[in-house]
Amino acid sequence: MTAEAPKTAPAPAAAPKRQKPLDDDDDAGKKPAAVAKPGFLPTGLSRAIVVASVLLSSAVLVATLVPHRYVLVPVPRSDNALVYRIDGLTGQMSLCSATQCQPVAN
Repeated sequence: MTAEAPKTAPAPAAAPKRQKPLDDDDDAGKKPAAVAKPGFLPTGLSRAIVVASVLLSSAVLVATLVPHRYVLVPVPRSDNALVYRIDGLTGQMSLCSATQCQPVAN
């Protein structure tokens, strides 16, 4: 004869754990985590790159504009030593002699 093992009911599945209900009292003493505010310039190495590029571009701009700001053009068919001085930035033109410069009206 064979002895049969007694049949037992399968164990019930573990019920999911319920979370504790949220109360206003739980968060009363806690402050929310600080969120980083996005600014105009990033921080760290990228800020240094931005500042360096602004300085370099302004130095190049000044170096190219300042030496070539004024252009002197001799006045054709003149017995006196006269030149036209043309401002490269503003476009203003002056008639210059050996002693003084006078603006030329447009």
